[in-house]
Amino acid sequence: MDRRRKGLEAKDDFIQSMISKDGLPQEDRLTDLQIKDNCLALLIAGFATTGAALTWSVKFLEENPCAKERLMEEYKRIDEKKVGSKVTKLTWDDIHQMPYTTKVILETLRMSNPVQWSTRSVLQDFSLQGFTIRKDWILAIDHCGLHYDSDIFPNPTKFNPSRFDVDVGNKEVEHYDMWVWELIGIQMEDSQNEVYTNSD
Repeated sequence: MDRRRKGLEAKDDFIQSMISKDGLPQEDRLTDLQIKDNCLALLIAGFATTGAALTWSVKFLEENPCAKERLMEEYKRIDEKKVGSKVTKLTWDDIHQMPYTTKVILETLRMSNPVQWSTRSVLQDFSLQGFTIRKDWILAIDHCGLHYDSDIFPNPTKFNPSRFDVDVGNKEVEHYDMWVWELIGIQMEDSQNEVYTNSD
């Protein structure tokens, strides 16, 4: 990174895009440690969890033929729109027109979240259900407990992508894309999942 920062070396890649912030005001620049953290987040969020999510999606879809059939119908509609088009592969626009695919991914991740818990630092004192939570405490968030809470997700052990047809309301819900959205690789992972689940 030192050679790149000095202008002795440059590549058209993710690291270079972060180093390009060196021209910004000091508070907007990224340190070497921040760049390394972002690279690690890209690998974890974008690749390491993808394999687990795809494996579980295959299992859940095979066990739930109605969901699999609805998923395939969605893909066929996208495919039919491409008849006679020069672009035959999935595009970003196609991916954003696959609401059921997104629900299958959300439900797969709800039931088999590869990241089972996470921690957050408390930034200021606050009260929650009669308890005082102090600044600088570390909170552990149990994603599995939330994902299988029947008050939030009725019949939580049933694979049901259609549960995401309706808003779950303002309950304290921690599903995959609500807590990990800031990770750089999440968009890449979702796209990989959607492309895979809609492949022949």
